[in-house]
Amino acid sequence: MNRKFHGMDLTTPRVDTPWKEVFVGALRRTLSVARAADVALISYQMAARHRLKDPAFAKAWNDAVEAGCDDIEEALKKRAVRGYLKPIYWRGKRIGFERKFDTTAAMFLLRGRRKKVFGDAKSIVTINHGGTSLTAEAMNDKKLEGMSPEELEKSWEDRCKFGST
Repeated sequence: MNRKFHGMDLTTPRVDTPWKEVFVGALRRTLSVARAADVALISYQMAARHRLKDPAFAKAWNDAVEAGCDDIEEALKKRAVRGYLKPIYWRGKRIGFERKFDTTAAMFLLRGRRKKVFGDAKSIVTINHGGTSLTAEAMNDKKLEGMSPEELEKSWEDRCKFGST
């Protein structure tokens, strides 16, 4: 099994480093409990047992996952704001680069951080009627919870003047 991560040999932890520190470090980098256990040369079950028994280890585990997610969020922000370079090829040779921006990453970040402005996944309503599907942005989730499918469709039609010319 390949025991390398980003070019670093993770097969053998340092002699003076307990396996828990190795596990937590690998968990932050990989966000995979199975991979972190493999790097620390322990079983998934052993890590889970120690998490239940050792509150300090459980906290370090949770902190590592949060820090790993923070790292991913930071990388997504960079791709959304600064962009990334996509190589341009002509006749099989790289002739330059084009800066691309990850708008999907930007949308996910804004929806997660600014729900009042950009909404969330619950603010999308799909109405299936007679084989057709209508999708609308909901104005008020609480108002929609008690509405029947027929009332939702009527509300959508009224809002969008559906079917009018």
